[in-house]
Amino acid sequence: MYPEGTRSELLASGEYESEHDRIMKGFRIFQKKYVYKNVIIQMILLFIAAVIQVVGIMTDGFSPVCGFIIIALIVLAVYILSKPRLTYKKLSEAIKSLDGIIYRADMYTDKIVISTIYDPETEKKDDEDAQEDTAETSEDDQIPATVIHLDQGVVDILDADDMYITYIKGTNMYVIPKSAFSENECAEMCRIYENMIGTHYRKI
Repeated sequence: MYPEGTRSELLASGEYESEHDRIMKGFRIFQKKYVYKNVIIQMILLFIAAVIQVVGIMTDGFSPVCGFIIIALIVLAVYILSKPRLTYKKLSEAIKSLDGIIYRADMYTDKIVISTIYDPETEKKDDEDAQEDTAETSEDDQIPATVIHLDQGVVDILDADDMYITYIKGTNMYVIPKSAFSENECAEMCRIYENMIGTHYRKI
């Protein structure tokens, strides 16, 4: 349970460059911790359903309905087993264009704020439009940012050897390299988050 009345305090702040290989490494860890557990549970349920059908055939004899159900269960099992691999491949292709983007992670006691500091594509577009928009670009412009609230019980932080994998359950995941912070900052975040969010912070 997140402590009530906790003040929002900045623990660490650092910049890092998006790297395809690092993100995919983090995604593999994420799949092992979350996706494969669900796959095992689903396969067990399918196995039980298949056994029930086989027992039914042995007891009452074969019927087209039983045959159809068994085939459907086999097809569903193949789909469930192949889905993690297909998802991995799709993500790998989708994030290739993210290389070179620079982010800043602000790690607070109650939230994580991830801001886009530099995006080559956006920078190129801005340069093309600079002359037209010079008069209107001002301090009103804000850096694009994602705010991840840690006090709502839907966010897990996986503390791996060289990265933090932040998972918003059922929504998204973010990979933040530890190299963006000092060793002392990482140690302090570990201490604070273990106390603040309990089992939602896991060392792996």
